[in-house]
This record gives sequence, C-alpha cells and structure tokens, in this order.
Amino acid sequence: MATIKHGTTKVANRLITYAEKKAEERSGVKCDPNYVRSQFSTTRNLWGKNDEVQAHHVIQSFKPGETTSRQANEIGQKLAEKLAPDHEAVVYTHTDKHHIHNHIIINSVNIEDGKKLHFNARKSIEKMREQSDQLCKSYGLSVVEKPSAEIRYTLAEREVLKKGQISWKKELRSAIVAESKTATTFEDFKINLQKNHNITVKEGKNDYISYKHPETGKAVSGKKLGLLFEKESIQFSIENRPFERLSKKSSEILDKLNESREKPYTVSEIKNLYTAKGKAFEVDHSPELQKEFDDLSEIMGDLKRDQLAARSNDSPALEPKSLSKAFEIGD
Repeated sequence: MATIKHGTTKVANRLITYAEKKAEERSGVKCDPNYVRSQFSTTRNLWGKNDEVQAHHVIQSFKPGETTSRQANEIGQKLAEKLAPDHEAVVYTHTDKHHIHNHIIINSVNIEDGKKLHFNARKSIEKMREQSDQLCKSYGLSVVEKPSAEIRYTLAEREVLKKGQISWKKELRSAIVAESKTATTFEDFKINLQKNHNITVKEGKNDYISYKHPETGKAVSGKKLGLLFEKESIQFSIENRPFERLSKKSSEILDKLNESREKPYTVSEIKNLYTAKGKAFEVDHSPELQKEFDDLSEIMGDLKRDQLAARSNDSPALEPKSLSKAFEIGD
C-alpha cells in the first residue's frame, strides 16, 4: 500500500544530505549515488540551468511489514525511471519510521537535451500514484484505492466554507503552515503553536499527531487535515527549509561557512551552532570567537526577521474572542 508525495527544492544538496543520513539502502539511476551531488551539479551547469528548481522530490511510503528495504529501493528505482527518463536520480530508502519509505530525488535537468522537468500539480501526482501502484501490484504489494489528499475537507467543513463562514480546521491549518515555515526544529514548531496560537499538540504511536483548537476545544488529527499536516510532512518541511531573504552580508557569511564543509548548513544546524558559540563566548572572549559569534548573530537576525514577517503574513494568532460563532457547527 504505497502512498506518494511530491515536492521540489532550489537547493538539491541540502535535500540529498537530509535523505542520505538515515538511508538503509541507496541506489542511483543514470548516476553513482556516491557522487550524486557533483553529477547533478555538472549536468545543470553544463546546460546553464542551475537556478530555480534544482531537483524534484518524491516520497514513496509502503504499508508496514509488507516489503523489505531492498525491495522498496528496487521499486523506487523503477519508479524514478518511469517518472523521468533521461534524468539522473538517486533513491534513498529509510526504515527509521514505522513504515519503510523511499526518498526519490530527481535532477531537474535532462542529461540528453537540457530540458527542465516539470510536473503539472494535480495531473502529475495522479500519474505518479498510478505508476507506483502498477509497480507495487507487479511485486504483489497492496495499493491505496483512495489516496489521501494534501488537504482534506469533510462535507460539513465544505458547507461552512461555502457560506463564507470561518472553519476552525482552516484556522488550524493556517497556523500550522505559518509555524512550520519559521520553526528551526520540530520542538520549536510545537512550542510556537502553543505560545503564538494557544494550539495544543499531542503525539502518539506511529507518528500520530493531533491539534486542539483553543476556542472550540475540538481536536483533529494531522491525517484528517491532510498529508501536509501529518508529522512526517511537518518534520521534513522544517528540516529542509531553505535560507530565504537573507541580506547580502548574511549570504556572504553563510557561503564562507559552507566552504569548509562537504555539506551545506541547514537552518537548524546554524541555530545550534549559534547557541554553542554563544555559550563558548561566555567563558572565552577571544577576538576569533567574537567574530564567529557576531557573524552567526547576523544570520540569526535575518532569520528572526524572516520568521516575524512570515508569521504576520500567513496567520494571525488565534484569539478566542475573535473567532466566529460558525465554530458551533460540527465541521
């Protein structure tokens, strides 16, 4: 019973770094997984298309206990070949969750003609699911008859929205999206939902997560809100959130920091480094440490401004008195 999620990234190396960390199995399609960064980059640079979307990301998840990591990886390879012929791809199979799943990363540029890969949202995701289902059936695995949507609406909620009223679930979604865009860790995400919106988050077995609305007192699982609001999706979006809207100075500092690393820093790693350097500076006021801490402070200042802007643009805090009486409807 494989399910499919699709996304893109403007920083392919960061996505590769995330996926390879916990890989039980790894394989390449038209590339060597040991040199995937350089091969992806060489192809994009060769055709002068290294900007904007650098790679597509497909997550293929399997029913618990139904397959092995090796078989799942093999299925992932075949899916990558079907989805993007003449494109380099790497398949990382994870077993750290209650279910085995593949992270399929496809280079955006065709190695033969230099054309960029484009997937047409709804039609493409349906095609991905169809091809994944066909492969799973050929291996004797089950398939999902009615795949979950990225955002799910009950009939009652649809009726509330049609009337122009406020849906308590929609407010939850808005707050969740806003905080997932600004948090640097999953723990921060939960804390900020409580602090900024008074939303209580509960977790359970098998990556279960639920959100409790502050005014209605009603709770709903991430699964019922949609794929985007499930725990694994939230964690992935936080851990792979790219640096955005950095000042020129911060960008230059970050580039210099990355020069000494094989893998670029993520937002969460920069935050951890800033905390560590701050503690070290409390006992050692050397000029070198002062410079390192000041540089990291510059980046953190940009991140803080970015967080405040995203929060104010995407979702106001949920104040109980401002909520509509439409919440009394069982949506």
